[in-house]
Amino acid sequence: QWNDDKLKWSPLNYGNLSFLQVAGHEIWQPDISYHH
Repeated sequence: QWNDDKLKWSPLNYGNLSFLQVAGHEIWQPDISYHH
């Protein structure tokens, strides 16, 4: 499971919404490459 502190919210501020499912392509993810 992947967690990002910047994507957290207080459910009380959003009609008690406590779960949101988002497709991976809808959230920016940096290109990461590993060079050995």
